[in-house]
Amino acid sequence: MIAVAAVISLLRLVSVMSLCRNFTLMGVTMKLIKKITVLTLLITGMMVAGPSSPQAAKVPDFSLSAINGKSQTIDIKKYRGKVVLVVFWATWCQPCMEEVPSLIRLQKEYGARGFSVIGLSVDESGTSTVLRVVKRVGINYPVALASAKIRRGFGGILGIPNAFMIDRSGNIVEHYSGWTSHKVIASDLQKVLKRM
Repeated sequence: MIAVAAVISLLRLVSVMSLCRNFTLMGVTMKLIKKITVLTLLITGMMVAGPSSPQAAKVPDFSLSAINGKSQTIDIKKYRGKVVLVVFWATWCQPCMEEVPSLIRLQKEYGARGFSVIGLSVDESGTSTVLRVVKRVGINYPVALASAKIRRGFGGILGIPNAFMIDRSGNIVEHYSGWTSHKVIASDLQKVLKRM
């Protein structure tokens, strides 16, 4: 299992390297070094890539100020009765940014059926940086800055993206560590939405 996860992580690294505009075969740019460093840190959090089903742990209570005006406060208690995908991410994280269009699509497709994405940014550069990205890419779900307390409440966030699907009763029913495809999340979401 670890060997498979390592191969997947290496393939992701090669994929990102091929996307880098400044990558050359003869020289290494600072941009590439930065991306490789970030990816190396992320790989340690992705050794168990894809979804895993934790035993029905309750979502930790939290209440945060939304930075993008989707609601004044993101209070997880107010989401009871909905299926929620809590996503830890950052603006500088390429796999996170690759997931954002899928999250926007999920919000559009399933929002009226009792579903919401909540984005919790781990950016340390502050609200203005995150808000700029939220506006530029058109994020349509509430976003807030994740505190250290909230990261600990979710078991400690070692790598990003890291997402937790929460059922209508407030139970964590799926955990996605690392980049996860739209197809996988949508399939799991449909199953959770059908449950009453």
